[in-house]
Amino acid sequence: MSSIVFLVPSSSLIPKVSEVYNNLPNKRMFDFSIKCPTLEEAVNIDFTGQIIIARGYMAYTLQELHRGVTLIEIPMSGYDIIHAANEAFQTFHARKIAFITADSENYESFVIDSGNFPNIVGYSFREESEIIPCIEKAEEDGVGAIICGERVYSYAAKRHLPAVLIKMGKESIKSSILEAYRVFDANRENQIMVQRFKALLENVNQAVIALDDTNSITIYNHDAELLFRCPYSQVIGKPISTTCPELLDKKSGNFSQKMEDIILTIHDIKVIAHVSPITVDNVYTAAIVTFQKVSEIQRMEFSIRKQTRAKGHIAKAHFQDIIGKSPPLLRVIDLARYYSLTESNILLFGETGTGKELFAQSIHNMSMRGAGPFVAINCAALSESLLESELFGYVDGAFTGATKGGKVGLFELAHNGTIFLDEIGEISEPMQNRLLRVLEEREIMRLGDDSVIPVNIRIIAATNKNLEIMVKEGTFRKDLFYRLDVLRLNIPSLRERGDDILLLANHYLNLFDKRNNRYMHRFSPECSSLLLRYGWDGNIRQLRNICERLSVIVQKKDIDKEDLRLCLGSSGWEEPSQAMKMEDMLMREKLIEALPMYPTRQALADALGIDRTTLYRKLQKYNLS
Repeated sequence: MSSIVFLVPSSSLIPKVSEVYNNLPNKRMFDFSIKCPTLEEAVNIDFTGQIIIARGYMAYTLQELHRGVTLIEIPMSGYDIIHAANEAFQTFHARKIAFITADSENYESFVIDSGNFPNIVGYSFREESEIIPCIEKAEEDGVGAIICGERVYSYAAKRHLPAVLIKMGKESIKSSILEAYRVFDANRENQIMVQRFKALLENVNQAVIALDDTNSITIYNHDAELLFRCPYSQVIGKPISTTCPELLDKKSGNFSQKMEDIILTIHDIKVIAHVSPITVDNVYTAAIVTFQKVSEIQRMEFSIRKQTRAKGHIAKAHFQDIIGKSPPLLRVIDLARYYSLTESNILLFGETGTGKELFAQSIHNMSMRGAGPFVAINCAALSESLLESELFGYVDGAFTGATKGGKVGLFELAHNGTIFLDEIGEISEPMQNRLLRVLEEREIMRLGDDSVIPVNIRIIAATNKNLEIMVKEGTFRKDLFYRLDVLRLNIPSLRERGDDILLLANHYLNLFDKRNNRYMHRFSPECSSLLLRYGWDGNIRQLRNICERLSVIVQKKDIDKEDLRLCLGSSGWEEPSQAMKMEDMLMREKLIEALPMYPTRQALADALGIDRTTLYRKLQKYNLS
């Protein structure tokens, strides 16, 4: 709506309407005009896009002839009617007054219907041709005067009958203008919503069809035109059966029930359809049907997977993926679950192959950062300069051979997630200094740049070295160690996990048998006994490799101890008496018993009669650090 037009029956009313409008405290920024056309002139005016204010028979006629016009009818207030009646009584000394109005006219009927004014008799008409019969009926009833609107007043004047025009009061004018304001605002909000809805429909990358309660099409977007190869003009208002009979076959004509993932073929294009019914007071009123191409879904899924997995920045493992039931493992898992609920840094200790990254990924997935990236790097696998550029990134031209446009570092990629620093004990002193600053400030600086980038990361570090001894020896920074060693997990070695060895061995043997399309092997009792007694210096990684080798090499169902000896290859077989001397076994058990009894390592060393450095070496040797 662009303007408001106030129609008055007489030019004498223009000043009054102008006065009311100008005195409104919140005039709006749109065109407001006052016109005084005859009824014949008014019916020929194009009021498209305008709000019309009119009264009486003119309002009724315009509404009937122009159904699309937004029209506000000026009400006849009780005050206006009573004022006209008093004027008729006083001017014409009438004992009975006729109030003649069109059926459609808006007036406060309590004035006539309440019985408080028994000398006022109401008459009404529908068509203009009924006005004269109404006047004649009033004359027959012995009325002495007529009060009425402009149209009736003109007929009464022609018959020289006493009549008083019901004039528009200022309150009626004001209320009609305010109602026009309200309609204007409502239309504007509706237009905005329609435009938003249209924009949404054309940008959802899906074909969208809306149905009414008869399953006729009311909305049909551009993607629907392309999918069904039929223009909007040919389908709107038509039953959906004419456009998509395939869907009708699936739904049996019932769209009042929600249905998802309906697979259809439309013009040789496979699509997934979804039907969402709309109900009001539990009554079906409409439905929205969407169609998405299967090829588009596959493309989007591929793109998402490519972006998230391109650099492996997701954690695949969860705690339920960790195989084992031994008490040492279950204690560590329980502690790791508890650590997952915190934001503190974690340091993982464990021999090579014990599954430190498996724990790191599980902790990340269970934490509040689980939806964020998980970035892992092996600090021992890269040179100092390469490790620095990988962790911190660099800008264009930072060094010879730098990728054009620079590169985002792993710390930045881990923002709002977790970074796993494996083999942390292998990093150089300069890298230790830079890493310490990241831990303290939670910000990084790319190589060749002078701007600081804040990062929100959690650090999980892992090592198979005794960092406490390295701190004593001066090869690892004490303050960095304390920053990393907020929470600690000691991952048990495979030989400490008892029957878990058989659980893991059977799991990996079955895995590789299926992968290699082999018949299912099984371990003989003698072989199982040897698996439990072997030292497994390479831990789970070594056991996994042995099981893969057995799956491929052994050509019979039962795997015996000789097959196992063969697969151990040049590493040979050492009986437990040779792999671990009895004195070593006794010392390990002694340390396990004594550790909880002494508050400090120095106190424990003193009790054992050895120096603290020797104690640290023994703890590391027996995986008790």
